Amino acid sequence: MATQATDNLVVVDGMPSVEKLWNGRFRLEFFCTPSNKNEGWYSDNIAKWLPEFGTLQGADFTGEGWEALDGEVYPNMCLVEAEVPYIPPSESHLVKLVYETLTTAWVLEKDEDTDYELNGLKRVTRQSVALPDTAYTNIVGTTTIDSDGTTLYLGTYKIVETDAKWTLQEVWLEAGTLSTSKSSESDGVMSVTTVFFGVEGATVGPVIAKKTDNFEGLPTISVTTLQDVDGNSIVDGGENLVNSFQSFVPFSYPGITEIRERSYGPTSNALDIQVTVEKSPVQTKVLGTTYVLFQTSNEIAASDYTYGDAEGFYAPNVWASVKVTGTGTSTAGETFSAGQGFRGFRTDADSNSGLLTSTGWGVASFLRYNGQDVVIDPLDINWTLDIDQGPPDPVGFKWVSDCRVTLAFDDVDGNQYYKKTIVVTDVIPTQLDTASLPYT
Repeated sequence: MATQATDNLVVVDGMPSVEKLWNGRFRLEFFCTPSNKNEGWYSDNIAKWLPEFGTLQGADFTGEGWEALDGEVYPNMCLVEAEVPYIPPSESHLVKLVYETLTTAWVLEKDEDTDYELNGLKRVTRQSVALPDTAYTNIVGTTTIDSDGTTLYLGTYKIVETDAKWTLQEVWLEAGTLSTSKSSESDGVMSVTTVFFGVEGATVGPVIAKKTDNFEGLPTISVTTLQDVDGNSIVDGGENLVNSFQSFVPFSYPGITEIRERSYGPTSNALDIQVTVEKSPVQTKVLGTTYVLFQTSNEIAASDYTYGDAEGFYAPNVWASVKVTGTGTSTAGETFSAGQGFRGFRTDADSNSGLLTSTGWGVASFLRYNGQDVVIDPLDINWTLDIDQGPPDPVGFKWVSDCRVTLAFDDVDGNQYYKKTIVVTDVIPTQLDTASLPYT
């Protein structure tokens, strides 16, 4: 006659039901016929039927000297259920004792579950069991495991505690990118928001916004950066071109002044310096390209003046001017000096000087300016023509017509970034002498 943990409990059919659990564990169910049914279920006596949870299978829980048979006891077999149910087929109450393999170490109760629902990131769910008061030392977001070569971080855990056993549920998560979204800003700038899971990854471009939330116990870090349309930082290397477009831009052709030296008469004793307007200044529009750049500097660099193969920054601050002087060499020699500026004009004429020589007594020297005699001397006249040519001829070259730097934004660390706009004309077309337009 087989008994369990006391002679007071006779095992029905001489053996328990045996269930082999996962991970080398077992579950035993004993149904026992108790002695002294009349009073055994009393409060004062029930401890001799129902042991304390965690009691080992081979223990004599009544202390009355019961011993298990050789080979009968399973290692670490602890009591997890104890009751006295009514069993209809037997038409009687039986004592039910259930034991499971339990230790003070967490052991997987079943094989882990794996899914990839988080944007393809790996998620593993584990369920483990142990005796009550078993220590748990893993830390959410810090403790890791290796799952087939993939590092997973502890996301959440839950311990369900009973007097019989503790059950642990863990969720392990792969860190990575949950999502990436883009939106177009002005000037060819893309706002890119990347949501990282667990660990913040690398981003491209200055960070203008950052937000941290929580999912499954791990942080979700939302990082917003600014990039160009090719995915580069808008301040790659300190400066980056993000956009360019063509448009007609204002441009002023300078007028042209002709300054001629014309000798007259049969000898070299007379000179007429003539200043005439060849072309008037013209304000127009020409094709140009606007370049939009972002940079960490708040300055306009010298290299900006020649950006896009431009010849320079075309903003004349000197216009054409002429100064004529003449001095007679005789005792009563006259002196003349006159200057003239030509706002909005340029000239190709060069400065010059010379000597007007009398050919003999009674044949004077003459210096004229714009057709009027200004110096007449019976002997010689020294003359000087000082010319400032003004700006260069813009035709046939590209020119920077505008360059400006403005504060664009601050990143999350307080660093300031600037937008630089450079306008470069196309090659300036020749001015036509007819009523035709330059772009037809």
